[in-house]
Amino acid sequence: MGEEKPKSIAGYVEMKSGHNFIGDVWTKVYFTIDEKNKNLLILKSADPSQAPQEIISLPSVKSIQYYNNKGTDHKRFNILLGDEDKDGKSEKAHKFRVNSEMDGKKWVEGLNDWKDWFLLNW
Repeated sequence: MGEEKPKSIAGYVEMKSGHNFIGDVWTKVYFTIDEKNKNLLILKSADPSQAPQEIISLPSVKSIQYYNNKGTDHKRFNILLGDEDKDGKSEKAHKFRVNSEMDGKKWVEGLNDWKDWFLLNW
């Protein structure tokens, strides 16, 4: 088997859910890891009885990285799925933000640790 299993992570982040005439629309969602199925579950709340709003297979994620537009923002991060198009943009990108740089680091490093662990222990 691979290296030591990562620390469990779960909690609230904000997910970009669109754009309106005022600006970006952010929705509070709950992240948790589904170890059995190697997924990141995105829920509307911490209630485990609800169906996930979205399921992301961590081993199939292309990258999890800080948002970078004219400088890196450690309070925002993207989960990129699929290949890049001719302009270098991912076919599908989920955009998230948190309250502090420390929280951003926790999520980017933690999700990458889980992604790597799932790949090594497939």
